[in-house]
This record gives sequence, C-alpha cells and structure tokens, in this order.
Amino acid sequence: MYNAPRAATVRASADSTTWVIHRSTYRRVVKDVSALRLQEHAAFLKTVSLLAPLTSYEREKLAESLEEVVFPPNSKIFEQGSEG
Repeated sequence: MYNAPRAATVRASADSTTWVIHRSTYRRVVKDVSALRLQEHAAFLKTVSLLAPLTSYEREKLAESLEEVVFPPNSKIFEQGSEG
C-alpha cells in the first residue's frame, strides 16, 4: 500500500485462494468512499437549523472533521454537569 517493505509475514494454514487488488485501485476506492461520506455529512449538517448561519464552506469544513460513533440503545452519551 505504501511502497514500503512488508511489515508482516502471512502463512496459509490450509489450501487458500488469495485475492489481490492493485494499490491505485485500492486508493481510488478509499478516496471515493471518503468523498461519499463527506457528502453525506455535509447534507446532514445542512438540515441542522442551529448551523443555518454557516456558509457552505464552513459546513463542509465541519463535515470534514466529523467522526461517526455508534452507541448502543439507551446508553448515556452526556451527563448534565459533567466536565468536557
């Protein structure tokens, strides 16, 4: 991936089939997925009324910094009075 020597050895413990993807193809796929996720985040932020005063550029920059976190149902995300 990074045009560097292998960092690990992999040995098959049974007859196996290995699939290979070229580095440029992998990078293109990762880039496309990242661009799609950015568009989804920017579209979501556009629906948040609190962020309406922001310009499209500002919302896009905010979308770039979002990190998706999944919480189980009924879990406490923030607690009133906590620091942070």
